[in-house]
Amino acid sequence: MKTIVVRKKSDIRTVNVMADFGNADLTWKPYGYTGTKIMATDINGNVVGPSGMKVEWRENTNKQLGLACSLPEKYPFVPMEPIDDFVNNDLQKRLTDTFPEMKNTNFKIENIAKKSAHNGLSQYWIVQTNVPGKVDKSTHKDDQMKFGFIIRNGYDTGVALGIDVLTFRLICKNGAISRGMDFGTTTIRHVGNDPKKLLKTFQTGLMTAVSGWREVLALYNKMAVTKLTEKIANYLYKSIHMPVKYFPNYYEIATPKEIKENPKKQLVALTNEGKSVTLWDNFNDITQPLWRAKDEQPQKLKDGTMGIKPGISFFTVAYGTTNLHRSMSNVINNKAEFV
Repeated sequence: MKTIVVRKKSDIRTVNVMADFGNADLTWKPYGYTGTKIMATDINGNVVGPSGMKVEWRENTNKQLGLACSLPEKYPFVPMEPIDDFVNNDLQKRLTDTFPEMKNTNFKIENIAKKSAHNGLSQYWIVQTNVPGKVDKSTHKDDQMKFGFIIRNGYDTGVALGIDVLTFRLICKNGAISRGMDFGTTTIRHVGNDPKKLLKTFQTGLMTAVSGWREVLALYNKMAVTKLTEKIANYLYKSIHMPVKYFPNYYEIATPKEIKENPKKQLVALTNEGKSVTLWDNFNDITQPLWRAKDEQPQKLKDGTMGIKPGISFFTVAYGTTNLHRSMSNVINNKAEFV
C-alpha cells in the first residue's frame, strides 16, 4: 500500500519564550552574541525551572537581538566569527612559529574557501597550502598533491568543532578529507565549561594535524600497490554510505529488485577493468565526482534551455570522503580479512 504524504502550508508565528537574561552568558559579547538558558513553564506560563535548552541571541545592525541558534544547555558554543578571524589572520603565523622549518621552505597558505551546510549552522574552512606530497607508488607518473586542512564548526548539527587533514591531488584537481581531531563535548570536560578555553585548545590542536600529513601520504602509497577485489569493493560500497552515482562504472551494483529476486546475488561485482585497478585509483575515481559535486554545474532543462544545478551540501562531501579514508585505512590495516 502506497503512503501519501500531504504537505501542509507553513504556519509561522511569534511566540513567547522565557529566557533568563539575568544570568546571561556574555562570553562572545564582542561578536554580538548573548547566551541565555530557556526556562520551562507550566500550563499557566509560570517559570518552573530550566528546560535544558539554551539560545544564542545575535545583535543585528540595529542592536536588536535575533535567534542565532538553539542548543542543549551543556553544548559548548563557539561562534563562527572567532574561528574566521583565526583562520584568516593568525593561522599562517601560528604554523610558521610552531614549525620553524616551514619558514625555510617558504610555507604559504595558498587559498581559503568557506562552505556552509545545515542552513549556515555548520561551516567549513577549506585551507589549501603549498606543502607538497607525492604518491611514489602510483601508476600515474609524477602523482603530486598538496596538503591542507578542513576546519569545521557546527551548532548541534553533528559537525563538531575540529580539524581534518585535506589532500588535494593535482592531476585531477580533486580534494579528499581525512578525519582529524574533534573538539567538542569530549574535550570540554578537560578544559572546563569554558568555550574560550575550548577555542584555544582547538588552535593548539591544529598544529598536531600537520603530523597527520605524513600518515595520510603513507596510507596512499600502500593503497597504490594494493589491487581492488570484489570483497573489498563490497565492503567499500557498504561502509561509505554514498549514492550509486559516485561509484565508478567498473562497479556493477545490483539493484534492490535483483537482490530481492536472488538473495544470494553479490551486491557488487567488478568488471575486468575493476579487477585491474588499485585502491588508490579506486579512491580517486570516487572522490573526483564527489568533490566536484560541491560546485554548481550547468545542466540542460526539460524545455531544452540551460540552467544551473546547485552543488550538494559540503557536509555530504566531507562525510563521504572521510568515510572513504576510514574504510581504505581499515582495508590496508587488515588485509587478511579481505583476501
